[in-house]
Amino acid sequence: CGSRRGGGDPASGAGVERPKDGTSYDLSVAMKRLVDLIDRLPFAAVKVKRDSVWFGLQSKIYSSTEARELGRHIRWVVDNMMNKVLQPQWITGRKSEWEARCSQAERIRQVFTLLQEFEDEGVNWKSVQQRWEIDRAKLQADQA
Repeated sequence: CGSRRGGGDPASGAGVERPKDGTSYDLSVAMKRLVDLIDRLPFAAVKVKRDSVWFGLQSKIYSSTEARELGRHIRWVVDNMMNKVLQPQWITGRKSEWEARCSQAERIRQVFTLLQEFEDEGVNWKSVQQRWEIDRAKLQADQA
């Protein structure tokens, strides 16, 4: 979740581990892509609103050693998103099947497909943008 953290790019030294040495390139790219997805979500779009949880998740993502682990992390992220930022037709039509595939992912290519499908079909990016506005308003109110 990116709203209070100012982004979580591990290269920026934001307190999050990088992929372990020896991690395959494709696995590293998948890890980064999932973290990038998380960083595009404001706190107003998720159920869990504690930085420590999201930083912990990023550490778990970067400690993953196989596609199945990343699939579980993707599913956790989706399960912790507010329904208001998910496409209604995706929730009723594809979410259950998609979640099953997350749990069964054995290859990194499957992880990339799951992420792409979710970003393209599952997320209501207009609603996410509206949630960013809510987060910004709360942050400004907290600073006033």
